[in-house]
Amino acid sequence: MKTPDIDAAVRGLARPDQQITNAAWSELSANITNGADETIVPLATRRRPARPRVLLAAACTLLIAGVVAATVVNRPGQDLPQALSVTDQGERLTVRVVDEDADPKAYNQQLKRLGLDIKVKMVPVAPSAVGKYATFLYYVGSDGSKLGLLKPGEDCRSTLDANDPGCQYGVEVDKKFKGKAEIHFGRAAQPGERYQYIPSDASAPGEELAGLSYKNKQVSEVQKLIAARGVTIGGYLNSKTEMVNGVNTAKEVDPAPGDWYVHEAEPESPGVVVLWIGSEPEK
Repeated sequence: MKTPDIDAAVRGLARPDQQITNAAWSELSANITNGADETIVPLATRRRPARPRVLLAAACTLLIAGVVAATVVNRPGQDLPQALSVTDQGERLTVRVVDEDADPKAYNQQLKRLGLDIKVKMVPVAPSAVGKYATFLYYVGSDGSKLGLLKPGEDCRSTLDANDPGCQYGVEVDKKFKGKAEIHFGRAAQPGERYQYIPSDASAPGEELAGLSYKNKQVSEVQKLIAARGVTIGGYLNSKTEMVNGVNTAKEVDPAPGDWYVHEAEPESPGVVVLWIGSEPEK
């Protein structure tokens, strides 16, 4: 999550002091799937002014290696697919992904009703991270130790019924959690949506430039290689960055000299990459 001013982003946030009863948690587990889904609205495409990201306060991220099979996780006696599986396990709540493309609005409404200032979001991620990405972010003053990530197959005993062969990645929330937090799960991006998570290498398996050799080749050559993949170059950034208000920023190069060298390719949105370039090969 990016912000130019962390203190401003969290200033004025009130700490919830409502105690959540066991009955309320049971109600959440019973009613969590009620509510209509809404259409996901694509975000506007925008150029990336800086390479690094500033976290709101603190975050823990899980990128799961390997392919995660699509598994429908249901409450016992429930056959309809849901966005998430939410299970009351006594002292904690387990939130697991079922459908990366669903809108978890109903879950957020229920969590708010119960006095938890926690939002669940399905965020657009690069192709290689779909079904493998989970993170939580907690604001200054919140107790992040009450949140934890779960890998697929971890602590699934009480979250599955007899028809389920396994369980997806997720997050555990201790009922004693106080503060404000967000839980993000990765989904496939819609056209025009900017990725909120990208791999360190744009040529990684599963990416649109998978296996492409582009580093330290001239811009004119890389342009042809990328076009052959049906991918568009959304912009060129100078690899020589500078510090502005404590943030490492980069200037856009327009037009991009054909004899400059490509140092890095960064996925931006479906079918679009940004190139980091310089006048000399990167050592």
